[in-house]
Amino acid sequence: MLRWQELASKGIKTPGAISNHSSVLHNNKMYLYGGSSGLSTNSTFYALDMNTLLWEPIKTRGDVPPECDEHTAVVHGEEMIIFGGFVDGERTNNTHKYSFKDNAWQKVAQVSDAIPCARAGHSAVVVSGSESSEDYMYVFGGRDNEDRKLNDLWRMSLASN
Repeated sequence: MLRWQELASKGIKTPGAISNHSSVLHNNKMYLYGGSSGLSTNSTFYALDMNTLLWEPIKTRGDVPPECDEHTAVVHGEEMIIFGGFVDGERTNNTHKYSFKDNAWQKVAQVSDAIPCARAGHSAVVVSGSESSEDYMYVFGGRDNEDRKLNDLWRMSLASN
């Protein structure tokens, strides 16, 4: 039987009521990126300690991605990877990686002319060890800049971007 339980989190600064963000789990912390509350976009990167339920804002360095929502986020090893979403009201197809170890963001340079179109509201997963033991991030669907529903599947090699 499925049973939900509401938990009370705490912290001096918390995300508050927010939607269209992404969350990933790494080393017993939930990391929350982006999202929005009403007409304002969340500009703070947060971590929630799953043992203490304490929120903390994370100050990062590097090529910090712009505020966005309706993007996706996945974890691969020691990195969080975000893709797409809305930035300043426009859909994007940018990819950024966050290194948990270095506490730094890096914009991923596209190494191919074949890339997914700008999109938001899509889904993404990491598949490890498929086809010759290489790890991939797969992106499916979403909506394009003309607000059309997409039915396409893309993959990015996590070894070579």
